[in-house]
Amino acid sequence: MKLGWKQAYSVGIEEIDRQHRLLLGIINQLQELRTPKAAEGEFFFGVLNSLVRYAEEHFRTEEELFVVSEYPALAPHQKAHVQFTADVFRLAHRLEEHNPRIREEIVEFLMSWFRSHVTGMDQEYKAHLQAYLKGKKSRDA
Repeated sequence: MKLGWKQAYSVGIEEIDRQHRLLLGIINQLQELRTPKAAEGEFFFGVLNSLVRYAEEHFRTEEELFVVSEYPALAPHQKAHVQFTADVFRLAHRLEEHNPRIREEIVEFLMSWFRSHVTGMDQEYKAHLQAYLKGKKSRDA
């Protein structure tokens, strides 16, 4: 089952919401490839690598905003980003086991993480970053 964009995922910051939509799209692409077909093995791994690269870019965007806005929960959020990356790499290495369920496990992990992280930790910074960006916009005007 594909994940669709929900308003509950929005943090009200256009760039971050755009990045979240793209991450969701990559997860949905992996969802379509979750059944093990030999011809798709490398493609699944390639899409998974794209997800990691894009997630790292997204995490950098968030963390840069956290630093300039002096977000007080920067450290726990960074820790969650590092943990996500480590978990994905750990799961990716398991692809070599040729376990018929590993692709499904990876997709389930990604979908669960996206839902919980975006509706949990990311919502915690929403008001802080919106206030910072609003103040920055009025200072720049």
